[in-house]
Amino acid sequence: MREIKFRAWDKARKIMGEVINIQFMNMVIPQVMFVIINETNPRPLQVPEEALLIQFTGLHDRNGKEIYEGDVVRQEICSKKDYTVKWCEQEAGFNLYELDDGKFQFGSVGWNSTVIGNIHESPELLK
Repeated sequence: MREIKFRAWDKARKIMGEVINIQFMNMVIPQVMFVIINETNPRPLQVPEEALLIQFTGLHDRNGKEIYEGDVVRQEICSKKDYTVKWCEQEAGFNLYELDDGKFQFGSVGWNSTVIGNIHESPELLK
């Protein structure tokens, strides 16, 4: 069974936090209205204006670290290159994209990857 969970990027304070609650505007047309980030003083943040929701892929890297959308991973086996993890509609899954041009790179995310950061906390990895 795949674990569904999120973390959130607080745009104003530039911090990543674990999402402890998601509130929807209504259930007819589900739209995320607020997320509450787990910290010493949790507060609701409006999505997408104040925070970005980032989904757990359900996968772990070679060290057991959880891989989230937007993480930068290093492929250890073949290419020894760095890629960003993004959702791919055509493949209906999380895939690897090249950092320099965002080009789709077919390959597995997980066992042969090492998380080295993410595009929000470490934007310098994109350069």
